[in-house]
Amino acid sequence: MKTFISHSSIDKPFVERLATDLRTGEGIDAWLDKWEILPGDSIPAKLEEGLSSASVFVLVLSPQSVDSQWVSYERQTWLTEQIEEEVRAKQESRIPNRRLIPVLYKDCEKPPFLKHLLHVSINDQNYEAGFLELVRPHLKG
Repeated sequence: MKTFISHSSIDKPFVERLATDLRTGEGIDAWLDKWEILPGDSIPAKLEEGLSSASVFVLVLSPQSVDSQWVSYERQTWLTEQIEEEVRAKQESRIPNRRLIPVLYKDCEKPPFLKHLLHVSINDQNYEAGFLELVRPHLKG
C-alpha cells in the first residue's frame, strides 16, 4: 500500500519521522518528496506520479500546510482522482480503493472539504499513541 504524505516543508522534521516510522516500523510504502524527487527531476511530474500510484493520502495539517500552494496542488490533484475512483467504484459495486486521512500535527482551522472527515492527532507530545491510531485501523486494513 503506497501512502503519499502531503505537508509543508516547515513541518519536514516531523514528517520525516512519520514517513520513516511508516516504512521501517510498519512496512508501509510512504512516498516522501525528499526520497522520491532527485536533482534534475520535474517536480510536478514526480508529484503526479506519486499521487496517482498511492492508495492513501495522508494530509499533515498545520497552519503552514493549510496555506501552502504545493499542498493545495497535491490536495486538488488527489481529490480529483479520488472522485473519479469513487464514481468507478460505484459503477462496479465495490468500495473505493483510495482514501484521505487528515493528520492534525499543529492546531489550525481544517479546510472546509475536510470538516466531515475524522482526523488523527499526532504531535510531539502524543506521537506514539497518535501513530498507533493512524496505522492500526487506517493503513493496515
